[in-house]
Amino acid sequence: MLQGIEETFYMVAVATVIAGIIGIPLGVTLVTTSKGHILQNLFINRILGTIVNIIRSVPFIILMVAIIPCLLYTSPSPRD
Repeated sequence: MLQGIEETFYMVAVATVIAGIIGIPLGVTLVTTSKGHILQNLFINRILGTIVNIIRSVPFIILMVAIIPCLLYTSPSPRD
C-alpha cells in the first residue's frame, strides 16, 4: 500500500511541475498579449485563448463519456 501512495505522489508532483512549466508562461503570454497590455497582439491572444479553452474542456468531456453508462443502466426503463 505504501508503494501505491508513493507512486501517486510522484505522479502528482510530475504533473504539477509539467503544468507549471507550460501553464505559467502560457498564462503570462495570454495576459500580456491581451488588449491594453504591454505586448498587445490580439491575433496571438485569440489563438492561444482558443487552444486553452479547447484543452480546458477535455476533462469534462471525458467525465461525460464515463458517466453515460451509469445513466443508461440506472435510469428507469419502460421495459420494467
